[in-house]
Amino acid sequence: MGVGKTQIQSVLKRKREILEEYEGDGNLETKYPRKATEYDDLNDLVHKWFLEATGRHVNISGPLLKNGHSSSSLNWD
Repeated sequence: MGVGKTQIQSVLKRKREILEEYEGDGNLETKYPRKATEYDDLNDLVHKWFLEATGRHVNISGPLLKNGHSSSSLNWD
């Protein structure tokens, strides 16, 4: 199966905890909650833009973000 013995042992050891999270609809994203920052609104907008851009299959890369000439084609609205 391509799974190591220690990984299986860890899952078996945490079986009860994992099942409780699953049955209780535990939100795994809140395991490490985000700290509020001064730029939360901007972060949310950029995240929304990123999800929309990747949904349109736009290849987002560091050079693309650094070059201002490409940003107009990405519809920042």
